[in-house]
Amino acid sequence: MTESDVGAEVLAGQGQEVLQYAVKFVCGRSEGEIVASGTYFTAINVHNPLYRDVRFRVKVAIGLPGLKSGLVSKFRDARLGPDGALEIDCRDVQSLAEHEADFMKGFVVIESVTELDVVGVYTAADRDGQVEALDIERVPARSRKVGGREVRVTFESPLAVGTQYGTPAGQSDGDVIFTSSGVVVTIHDFVFIGGGGTFGLAQVDLAPALNSTQSMRTNNVNLGFDFGAIGFVPTRVQFEFLDAGGSENLSVNGDPFVGDISAAPSTLGGVNISLSTTPAPGGRKGTVTLTGVVNQLMVGGQEFWIDNVCAFE
Repeated sequence: MTESDVGAEVLAGQGQEVLQYAVKFVCGRSEGEIVASGTYFTAINVHNPLYRDVRFRVKVAIGLPGLKSGLVSKFRDARLGPDGALEIDCRDVQSLAEHEADFMKGFVVIESVTELDVVGVYTAADRDGQVEALDIERVPARSRKVGGREVRVTFESPLAVGTQYGTPAGQSDGDVIFTSSGVVVTIHDFVFIGGGGTFGLAQVDLAPALNSTQSMRTNNVNLGFDFGAIGFVPTRVQFEFLDAGGSENLSVNGDPFVGDISAAPSTLGGVNISLSTTPAPGGRKGTVTLTGVVNQLMVGGQEFWIDNVCAFE
């Protein structure tokens, strides 16, 4: 990798899309003051899924306790050939940061204009050097544009945990339940795989298997997101989900799909669909990315949580 001082424009021109992966790392030996005593290792695997060379760049941001920001390194450029893969381990983190310490934690930030496969592998050993813990996490991309705009529906405050919509609130199919950042959020009937449907409930919830923030649980109901009043036309929409069972509904620009969300078609409503998943307690979690002009989105399930519905210019 070679050092680069230039901004994101090295990857994309003004208004072009950049994909960013923020991968947590924990490296070194802890005496138990911050995390449990032991030795921690992180290996970040990056794979190029394309049949051509890709260019990306990497930096390190070190986190400190006491609400303090640590060192942020310069970006360094990297390349991968067709179907190539590389690994960023704890020694690479020290090299990127140009900083050596017995214990370090923070984020490795990867930016690319093409989608990559990014997976973090985490192990921890006891004082005898035996592996005590192993975790693997696929890291989704955060999409942004240089100079572009974005809006997010996060289901955070002023929404309160436990707030219910749908049948318990006396609402009906198509009712507006709230507006966030100009996005009009509505509630709709749920359609079964075999035909027919029902109108259940949605609830602001905490789902640790998905993330540590508030999310929206859908139980036999759909939520609609209308982007017509946000001030720009979204060309990319993403949302996170936790699927704990049952079937799902997905509709893009009025074009519907009913079934397991992992079996959603590659295109819907004139928009390309990509999906990444990883195992989670009680089911699986993942990210759905819609690429193309998205005016309206509707999604829901039976034991299904959604969060961080993001629209990008």
